[in-house]
Amino acid sequence: MTTSRIISSETLVLFADLQEGIANLPLTISPARLKKGVRNLAKLAKLFDMPVIVTAVPGPDGKAQIMPEIAEELGPLPTHFRSTADSFLNDPIAERIKSSGRKTILISGVATELAVQLPALTGVDLGYRTFVVVDACGGTSERTEQAALSRIVAHGGSTVSVMTLAGECAGDFREPKAQAAIGILFDMAQPETSDSGLSLAEMKQFVRNHFEDFVNRKKSEVALKNFSADFLDHDEPMGEAIGPEAAKTMMEAAYKRWPDLHVTVEEILAEGDKVLVRNSWTGTEAATGQKIEFHGFVLWRFAGKKIVERWATLTPPKNIAGA
Repeated sequence: MTTSRIISSETLVLFADLQEGIANLPLTISPARLKKGVRNLAKLAKLFDMPVIVTAVPGPDGKAQIMPEIAEELGPLPTHFRSTADSFLNDPIAERIKSSGRKTILISGVATELAVQLPALTGVDLGYRTFVVVDACGGTSERTEQAALSRIVAHGGSTVSVMTLAGECAGDFREPKAQAAIGILFDMAQPETSDSGLSLAEMKQFVRNHFEDFVNRKKSEVALKNFSADFLDHDEPMGEAIGPEAAKTMMEAAYKRWPDLHVTVEEILAEGDKVLVRNSWTGTEAATGQKIEFHGFVLWRFAGKKIVERWATLTPPKNIAGA
C-alpha cells in the first residue's frame, strides 16, 4: 500500500557535501541552524535505525573534513567520495542505497541547488521516494534554492523538516523512543542561537544596550564587560586596537570632544555570529559649540557571549547648518 507518510523502517538518510569549504559558504541558512538541523537529523537516524550514507567531494588532498555533528551523534562513518554533483551517478553510492532495501530517502546537504536537487530528481526517476530535509540543507541564494525545491516537487519529490520528521516518526508519545523524538522536536523549535551561544535576538539586544550605555549614557566602563580580553577593533580611528582598554580610552576622548554625543540605531541585522548596525550620530563640539552629525555601519562579531571583533565605516563629521 502506498502512503504519503514517512516510515522509518523504510527510510535512509543521505548527507551530501556537508564538508569544510562548502558547508561554510554564505548560505540561505545560518551556520548554527544548519548544524542544529544536521545534528538532530543524525539523532533521528540513530534513534529509529535509519541507515546513513555520507557523501562528499574530495579536496585537493583527496580528503574532506565532514561536519563533526554527524560523527558526534553516529560515530565514525565512511565518506563516499564522488566526482559528480549527483550521488546516484557514483556506482558505489547508488549500489549502497539499493542494497539497503530502503525506498525512502531523506536528503540533507549543501548546496540545495546541486548536491541535494540532483539526487532527489534521479531518486524519483529510479522509483525512490525522495524528501529534502529543508532545515538541514542550505542554498546559495533564496531564489535559486526555491527554484530547486519547486523543480523537485514538480517531478514527484517532497520536502520535509526535522521537526516534522521527529513528530511523524515518534508514534506513541508514551514510549521512550517517542519521548526522545519529542525532545528533538522541541530542540528544533528553540530560538536560533549563533556560534556565540546567544540567540540572534539576544545578540541584537546586546548591541542596542551596548550603544546605549557606551555612547549615550557615557559609561565607558562597559567596554571591560562587553568586549573580550582579546577584542580586536579593525577600524579604530588611530588604527587597529587590541583589548577593551583601547576602546574605553577612545570613547572617553570622544566624550570630552562631544559631551552630548548620541547614537541612534537605525537598523540592525544578525546572522551567524555577527551583528550589522546602521546608525546615525550627533554631537556638539566642546571647543566651538558647533553641532555635527555623521552616519555609519558597524559590524560586530561575537564569541563566548562577548564582542570579539569590530569593523566600521563612518562618514566624516558634517556641520549642521544653522547650529
